[in-house]
Amino acid sequence: MFLFAFSFNCRVQIGIRIVFPLIAFLLLTIAVGLARASAGWRERSRSVLLGLLVAVCLYPPIQVWPDGLRYSNELWGGPENTYRYLGDSNYDWGQGLKDLDRWTTEHGLPETSVWYYGMDPVIREDNDRRLLALHNGKLYDIQSPADTWKYVRGKVVAVGFTMLYGCPPITPTMPPVIEFFHGQQPIGRTRTFLVYDFRNVPDPP
Repeated sequence: MFLFAFSFNCRVQIGIRIVFPLIAFLLLTIAVGLARASAGWRERSRSVLLGLLVAVCLYPPIQVWPDGLRYSNELWGGPENTYRYLGDSNYDWGQGLKDLDRWTTEHGLPETSVWYYGMDPVIREDNDRRLLALHNGKLYDIQSPADTWKYVRGKVVAVGFTMLYGCPPITPTMPPVIEFFHGQQPIGRTRTFLVYDFRNVPDPP
């Protein structure tokens, strides 16, 4: 009961690992209970029950395949809403660039500039696409959310969910940038990115 109560506070990877013993004991308890409760049943009835339980256990992984990276319990909203509840980088681990490029191609958009939690060479070695330098206050003078405009105007920008919802600010630059994107309306999303279109934004007066 203590582990169960504690689990409501587990929003990071370490917390989830601590709850694993609870899951193991829960499954063991259910198995023993069902075995005892069905001891007098016919073999066929027990086989049907076992088949149903196996199907129930297989449903979640099959439903999210191959997207298990960002899986969360359906009672918490499922994978599409996991980013609202998980901390640090556990939602995407800097993945999803190929998925992002497929999405932009399908929607007739140019290659996106990317701000995300990751070090994929596709982005890291392309100065036209990476916005990781926004972390660095020495390179970009961003004191307020409005200062972000001069770095995104005219571009289609993809922002990883982790940057906006899961990654604690590690430099003075990040909070105003995060606030800026929270105030914008994305044109769409992939499994791990929100996509913003700043190509037709009017210049400030």
